Amino acid sequence: MDRSYRRVRAPRGALLAYEYPRLGDSGDYNDAALQLVQTHTYPLKGALLLFRPPFYPLFLAILYKISFQNFLLVKVTQALIDTATCYFIMRIGERIFDRRTGRIAFVVAAINPFFINWTGYIQTETICMFLFITSLYSLLLFDREHSKKYLVMSALLLAAAGLTRPFVVLFLPFICIYLVLKARRDRAEALKRAGIYVLCFLCLVVPWTIRNYIVYKEFILVNNANGLTFFAGNNEYLVKILSATTREEYQRHTQDYIRCYYGLINEMKEWPNAAVQKRWYSLSFKFIHDNPRAWVWLRWKNFVAFWHPYVHPLAFSKKMFVMSFVYLGPILFLGLFELFRQLWVRQIRYGDSVLVFMIMAVATSHFLITETMLRYRMPLVDPLLIVFASHIVSRITSKPGLRQIVSKDIV
Repeated sequence: MDRSYRRVRAPRGALLAYEYPRLGDSGDYNDAALQLVQTHTYPLKGALLLFRPPFYPLFLAILYKISFQNFLLVKVTQALIDTATCYFIMRIGERIFDRRTGRIAFVVAAINPFFINWTGYIQTETICMFLFITSLYSLLLFDREHSKKYLVMSALLLAAAGLTRPFVVLFLPFICIYLVLKARRDRAEALKRAGIYVLCFLCLVVPWTIRNYIVYKEFILVNNANGLTFFAGNNEYLVKILSATTREEYQRHTQDYIRCYYGLINEMKEWPNAAVQKRWYSLSFKFIHDNPRAWVWLRWKNFVAFWHPYVHPLAFSKKMFVMSFVYLGPILFLGLFELFRQLWVRQIRYGDSVLVFMIMAVATSHFLITETMLRYRMPLVDPLLIVFASHIVSRITSKPGLRQIVSKDIV
């Protein structure tokens, strides 16, 4: 099994050693982009027996057309996109609250070390965050301007985000609920808004789904990673990893898990997709059946891992742990406090606060039952936490001061 693991990983290490950090997903994105440029086809599977969602490889392929496999160009472009994301975070802050809140949110987002860090990786975080935040901003613009072009734009951007990170598709029904609630008692208008949104969303996603059916002879909405991600969040090795109390124990259990993981991948590399998915699910459900208490404990640990305001203390240095808490701690606590305060007072920002709460609840629920880590929260939840935390900072530093924060009568 050790030799199989090395065979799978060695080409990835050689590929990713140039110009950007070694992450398993990066090799697949790079390979898919190269195949798009060179043969105008898309890979049937990558290193993990699954094919990647298409939007990010297409983004890379466009950049490779400009300058072939120029990773510096990718990094610079992602840095510019991240800057644009900070601008739209500011605009969301202005739309939900006021200009002062938006400006504070811009500064906080611009110095976010995690946002900056991911611009240097061949990963989907930067692009997904940009697409999702611009989709949300377009939705808020529609609520103010009542122009259908913003509704269409929001749906298309959300679809693009879903073709980048498939779990974003889960937000669709809840955004439709938001649109219905905003229409108040005009039922016909509510159904019209939700219908336009769904149709525009499907216009971008359905062609890819049809392609998947033609290629794999089965329904696959975006990509076939469901079984793998479910197994990654439901196995005995994860229990040992999360139970570790020392760095050495954590690393040992992690290596055991990686060897098992890639051993299974080598075992199934010639299997059809349906058989691979069935195998991942059968292993996961066997673990759940045999270890119900451990499974419940894992769900709690997943919740904590998704929401904790610091990097994993055993996976990173003490310095990184402290620095992450200094930055993320205030954003998390102040952001959640302000969100629930807005829900409690039920004033003019109540509808927008409900939308943000639904986004956070859906993201939490999804990652509660699958593989999770801090970086899965950041593209979708953290920009919104920054906006709400910035509103508290804006209120505290304004002339009336803290009394406006604790009063129910002033929003």
